[in-house]
Amino acid sequence: MMRALLRTRRSKGFTLIELLIGVTVMGILLAIAIPNVILAQKRSRYAQAASETKTATTQGIIYSNDRGQNPGSVQALRVAGYTNIGDTDPWGNTWVCSGAFSDTSSPAIQGEMGVCSMGPVRGGDCTFPMAGPGVSTHDGSVGYSSVYGSWQGLV
Repeated sequence: MMRALLRTRRSKGFTLIELLIGVTVMGILLAIAIPNVILAQKRSRYAQAASETKTATTQGIIYSNDRGQNPGSVQALRVAGYTNIGDTDPWGNTWVCSGAFSDTSSPAIQGEMGVCSMGPVRGGDCTFPMAGPGVSTHDGSVGYSSVYGSWQGLV
């Protein structure tokens, strides 16, 4: 009677082998997915910084034309209602503005309007005036210049 009871009773759990196979498959999928997610985050931060620097530069020029003086900072643009860009780049660093952008004298001084982010490790070069587009010395930085356009240094 006891033997018959044991034979008809079925186990309702997973075996150790099945669990190990499942964990292994999950590990392989995660090993593939995690680097792709990290790369996507990196690309999205650079894209956000590129977009925000172009917006700030363009709105800085409009601000200058409207008010007869340059904005001085990204915060001044935001307070005046020209943009909604924060005071820091996607990595939490303060934006670097060109001399013309930062000068608030009236009438507005002419020159290269530009905004730059030094990048994730603050290792990028945001020297204005720029030496030209695609300058390899600007490693890690991303920005926009009214004279040279957009750039992104080597990442």
